[in-house]
Amino acid sequence: MSKSQKQHSFPRTDRLSSLFAKILASEIERIADIDERLFLLTLTGVVVYPDLSHATIFLDAPEGFDFDILEEYKGRLKTSIASLSRLKRVPALHFMPDPAIAAGSKVDTVIRQEMFHQEVVFEEDNYKELDL
Repeated sequence: MSKSQKQHSFPRTDRLSSLFAKILASEIERIADIDERLFLLTLTGVVVYPDLSHATIFLDAPEGFDFDILEEYKGRLKTSIASLSRLKRVPALHFMPDPAIAAGSKVDTVIRQEMFHQEVVFEEDNYKELDL
């Protein structure tokens, strides 16, 4: 079996998603050194579409972060991907907040509220036994 016919253990889009994540995280970090608006931006994942025409980049950002800022750097990010991935055509990049972060935050809030409620009920029961 030649090198070009090598069988991979997971699909090409998954391999490209992983590669893009590494490239973009590194490049965003370099850009953040220049533009402080990107300082607290964290890349959480990349999904490359099966037809390789689009890639969605999921990010965790401070509340109120304007994702249009990333449009200014889209060309630089695509250039980095092109030079390091050896692809003939780089997919269109789309930036969006990671929905898993928001969902996780909601779950965390519910759990914390439930724990607080249980602590308050438990403490009230202890006071009832003291006959104050």
